[in-house]
Amino acid sequence: MDGPLPKYLVLVPLRYNDGTPVAEEVILEFQEDLFLLADGWAIAGTVEGAYRMADGRQKIDHSLQF
Repeated sequence: MDGPLPKYLVLVPLRYNDGTPVAEEVILEFQEDLFLLADGWAIAGTVEGAYRMADGRQKIDHSLQF
């Protein structure tokens, strides 16, 4: 492939919608899947964002940025 490789940004939430933490094993499995898919990965850090729940409330979310 000539030219620069495409880059993608993926946000992986650190908690489920009910507040339960995502298990470290789940994150590690995602990393392995990403490595197999893209031949590599990098974590840029933890980010904070917000989204609207079905009932209209704002929900703050913390995610790993790959």
